[in-house]
Amino acid sequence: MKFLLISTIFFLAACQGSSSEINQLSSKSNRDGSMIATWTETGAGATTRFVYRLHINNPSRQHQFDESTEILRTSSIVDTGITWISDSTLLVNCLRGDVYFWNNRYISGSGEVRIELHSSCPEKEQDQWIYIAPGTPAHDIPPAVVKDHRIQELLNDNREAIREDTSARVLYNAERVKEIIQSTNP
Repeated sequence: MKFLLISTIFFLAACQGSSSEINQLSSKSNRDGSMIATWTETGAGATTRFVYRLHINNPSRQHQFDESTEILRTSSIVDTGITWISDSTLLVNCLRGDVYFWNNRYISGSGEVRIELHSSCPEKEQDQWIYIAPGTPAHDIPPAVVKDHRIQELLNDNREAIREDTSARVLYNAERVKEIIQSTNP
């Protein structure tokens, strides 16, 4: 009986999501498809904010997100955009967050990529991330978010709240939803 209880505790602990899990947010390939720039998000714990990392990879290693592929680490990517100016130059526009790490070039077996940072941004922050917990009432969700068809699919049968087995992180502005990262809880 004692063994069963201890085994159950270890099993449940192993099933819990790690606060340092890496979530892929978005990717953009250069023109010839030889490099991919990818934003990732990592939660550093329950009482800390998310950290955002920009990685560059070859397509064959596009899901490898470690220190060898990281070129930028910041506290926010609100309004930030990435643009490939050429196959070997990546421009990061409107970087508002604190920069914890930045490497102005990335060298791989297929060449070198130069990374340029530009911090000129609109006066007011336009995009923002929100977390929508399971069971959140629809009237507590911003209007631009709740009217998005993807969020409508996450509502319960009565259309009054997010389903109890679902949560989402949403990038949105006053006009529209830009990105949804959905989680299903068993």
